[in-house]
Amino acid sequence: MHNRSVSQVNQYIRCPKAYQLARINKAWQRPASWLSQGLGVHKALEEWERSGRTLACEELETIFIEEYARSVDEQAQTTPNLEVWFGSGPYDPVTDIERRFNKGLEQIQLLTKYATEHPEEKIWTAPDGQLAIELKFNVELGGVPVVGFIDQIIETPKGLVVRDIKTGSKPGDTFQLCTYAEAIEATYGVRVERGVYWMGRTGRPGRVKVFTDEDRANVHAVFKEVDELINDGHFPADPEEGKCRMCSVQTSCPFSEV
Repeated sequence: MHNRSVSQVNQYIRCPKAYQLARINKAWQRPASWLSQGLGVHKALEEWERSGRTLACEELETIFIEEYARSVDEQAQTTPNLEVWFGSGPYDPVTDIERRFNKGLEQIQLLTKYATEHPEEKIWTAPDGQLAIELKFNVELGGVPVVGFIDQIIETPKGLVVRDIKTGSKPGDTFQLCTYAEAIEATYGVRVERGVYWMGRTGRPGRVKVFTDEDRANVHAVFKEVDELINDGHFPADPEEGKCRMCSVQTSCPFSEV
């Protein structure tokens, strides 16, 4: 059986044809500097927490700069023409690379400011001694092997909370957070009741999601269904202008509406 992940499931649900082109056919994927921004912010926050929050602001900036540059360079290896990268709104691709560099540095300041102002929220230490930062898991959900990394699990006065850092403008859905909660229970036998997206654009967490029994059952059902559809070779296109415009494999898709 193939390992599945939240990102695989989300991509398949969004458009099965895009999943096939990107993950099976290995079509060229349009690079995006927002991916580098996300990696840089996550890396800086991870190192800050692992240091016991002792790293200075300048050290965090250096970590971000190095990771951002590494990621941009890696994407440029396959697509050196920056003009064909994704832009963002009114910003062309080249301008957006510089803009997201500065945006990432700003988000690190906002996120660390919030964390230091809320000492009651601290990183959980798992039963096996691991700090719950970029915590790897490999479990079975819905009879399907599922792998991934959890940004953070934090201890709060109300109990454990799954926290995912979002550097984009929109939070994710309940499915992602609840998948992580189910993975923790499957791995450690510890039940996590709530999850939240920590938004880099504001530095603050969004609305806390309380997981229901239906949410938990849905995680298992979705992984099972999507795994079966992929294994059956079911990859219909689901084109919409908005989705196609933001699709990384749009140029390889005969069904694109852009």
